[in-house]
Amino acid sequence: MRQYSSAARERLTEPWEECVLYPYDDKVPKRHIDGVLRYPEYTFEAPPVGTISIGFGHTDAAGNLTITKGMRLTREEAGELEQKDLAPCQRDVNDRLKVDVTQHQFDALVDTHFNCPKAAVAAISLINAGRPQQVPAKLLQYVRSEERRLGKE
Repeated sequence: MRQYSSAARERLTEPWEECVLYPYDDKVPKRHIDGVLRYPEYTFEAPPVGTISIGFGHTDAAGNLTITKGMRLTREEAGELEQKDLAPCQRDVNDRLKVDVTQHQFDALVDTHFNCPKAAVAAISLINAGRPQQVPAKLLQYVRSEERRLGKE
């Protein structure tokens, strides 16, 4: 079984997801706290605006660890949790791919699966059908979350 590379984790997943060692609401913008721009800690006192996350984008939906009030992780624990969260994505990409791809392509598919499984499945279908050139346009169809466009408008 092909493995998600440590280079991709360091250059793709981790910079995008960031490492936040306490619970935070991913839809609450960063603000200056003690002179540093960072996410405010989620206090569990009001309903979340978005999804409660910790570490490198871990959510309760991923399993492996339930996020609780006052929880703290070390960077090492966040990295271990990230590997556990990525494992099912890696397995699914391996199971679905029927053709050879480069390590970079495999890494991109696993990272895409981590954030949007439907987009990864659509991309893999195109790759398996011999139409990899159509993947970028297909991925651009997955730019909304809860009816809100992600990224720059």
